[in-house]
Amino acid sequence: MSVLEVALDPSTVIVAVDPGKAFNRVWISDGSGLLAGPMSLSVSREGIAQLELALNKHGRDAPVIAIEATGSLHRPWVAELERRHPGCVRLFAPSETKSARTQLGSGRFKTDDRDCAALTYMARQGGGRRYGQESPVEALRAAVRHRRGLVADRKVASSDCTTSSMRCALDCRRRRVTGDLWRWRLRRVWRCWRVLPCLQDDHRNCGR
Repeated sequence: MSVLEVALDPSTVIVAVDPGKAFNRVWISDGSGLLAGPMSLSVSREGIAQLELALNKHGRDAPVIAIEATGSLHRPWVAELERRHPGCVRLFAPSETKSARTQLGSGRFKTDDRDCAALTYMARQGGGRRYGQESPVEALRAAVRHRRGLVADRKVASSDCTTSSMRCALDCRRRRVTGDLWRWRLRRVWRCWRVLPCLQDDHRNCGR
């Protein structure tokens, strides 16, 4: 998988997006600094519409959109932004973001704004992967998820078999113990019935 590694022109607008569950943290900047204050935009289409309005205010074309690929949180925005700005989306792994934070002196302190600063730094250096290059990665992730599912199912099935075997063994032991108990009781009853006639004969012979 190739990495761009071509430094961008200072006039290029960079949009750094740190995805979240409900809101995405967004920085818009160029070589001179931030063009607007940091924003927390909704993950819905309304948030993308607000981002488009902010970009249109600066009258810039073909921005570079740097997004941290965090599980499934980034996918809706990535797909929509790639549709609106074909070829402009750059994806970065969380490990790359952490490495960039370390280079910027804040590796131990993870915040949304520090992540956006790291994304901006990496995008400015020409890093990142294009959206189209993620297809092989997604296929590999799907295979890994499928394998994990199979392993989990196997563990559950193995646990069920072990539990069933233990229950069967306990049932067999319980039945064996119960059978032994009943046989012991029957032997006692049989002995009592054998002794009882003798006792009756002795009682009659004694004249009582």
